[in-house]
Amino acid sequence: MHSHTPAADEFAFPADLPVPQPLRDLLQACPQLRDSSANVSGFFAFHAEPPRAVARYFGGEGHASGQFAAQQLGVFGTQPDGAAIAVWRAPQGGMPVVYLGSEGGGRVLASDALQFLRLLGIGYGEFSLSGDMDDPPEEGSEVARELLEWLGGQGLAVPPTGEDIVSEAEQRWPDFDGWIEDAVQGRLQQSASGSAAPATGAAHAPAPEGGGSPWVQMLACIGRRIDDPVVRQWLASVGAKPLKPATPHNNRTYVTSQSTGIAVFAERAPRHRSLWPPVRDGRVWRTHVVRILVPAQAAQVVPLPQGCRGSTFQAPMQTIPM
Repeated sequence: MHSHTPAADEFAFPADLPVPQPLRDLLQACPQLRDSSANVSGFFAFHAEPPRAVARYFGGEGHASGQFAAQQLGVFGTQPDGAAIAVWRAPQGGMPVVYLGSEGGGRVLASDALQFLRLLGIGYGEFSLSGDMDDPPEEGSEVARELLEWLGGQGLAVPPTGEDIVSEAEQRWPDFDGWIEDAVQGRLQQSASGSAAPATGAAHAPAPEGGGSPWVQMLACIGRRIDDPVVRQWLASVGAKPLKPATPHNNRTYVTSQSTGIAVFAERAPRHRSLWPPVRDGRVWRTHVVRILVPAQAAQVVPLPQGCRGSTFQAPMQTIPM
C-alpha cells in the first residue's frame, strides 16, 4: 500500500486539494500524534495516502472513473480494518469529512475537519457504514489528552455523542454513497461537470396563506420534502426536532414529539435506484413526509376535526415525487 505517516504540513492530497487548516494546526501543535501507533482516538490513526492508492476504493488504478474520484478525496486517517477517513471535495460545494469502507460504500461523518476533530474527541472505537452515533462510546474508550487539550484551546466543546455532528453533515451531503457507486460503475467523470440544484419534485398541498390553523399546516406538510420551510416550522410548533434525511442504508426516518406524542414519518423517494435522477442534476436522497400520527392527547396542539379522536394521516402515492 502506498502510504506513510504524515508530517505536520504534509499529506498526500491531490495537488489542487488544500489540506484543511485545523489538521495542519493540530499536528503542528501535537507532533506526537503523527505516528501511526499513536493513540489518537479509538482505532483512528493519522495516515497519508496518495490518489493513485485511493483509487483502489473505486476499482483500481487503471479505472478512469475511480481515478477521477480519487482526485476529489484527501485521505488523512485510517482504521485497522482498512477503512479510510478523508476530506471530500463535494460536487455541490464544501469539504466534508467522509468514511470510505474497506469493502465498498461510504458515508459523511462531519461537515468539515474541525467538526470531525470534535467527533474524534468523543472517543468512539471506530467508524462504520451504519449507526447515527446517538449513544456515547463504550466505557474505556481512549482519547489522546493532547487532542482534548488542543480542542479546549480552540474553545471547542466535545459533545457527549456524535449525533448532531453526523446528522448535520448527512443533511447537507446525503448522496456520498451514491457518488461512490457512480465512481465504481464508471459514470462519475462524465457526469461530474454539472452541479445543478435538485429537482423540487411533484406538486403537493399549497402552503397555507397567513399560516393557517395547526390542522391545515399539518396537512400541508404531507408530501413535502423534509427541508421545506413549511415542514420545519410545523415540526418546531409541535415540539419536534427536524427530520433526518434517509440514507442508502435506511429508507425511512421519523421523529416523535415527546411533549405531544405526535409522530412524523418520512421516506426516501424514489426508492428504486433506476429511477433516481443523475448526478448532473444534483441527485440527492429526496426525503418526503409520508405519514403523521396524531394521538388524541395532542388535540390541544393540533385541534382535530369534529368526531376525530386521533388518527394517522398519510400521503397518497401521487403526491410523492418520483
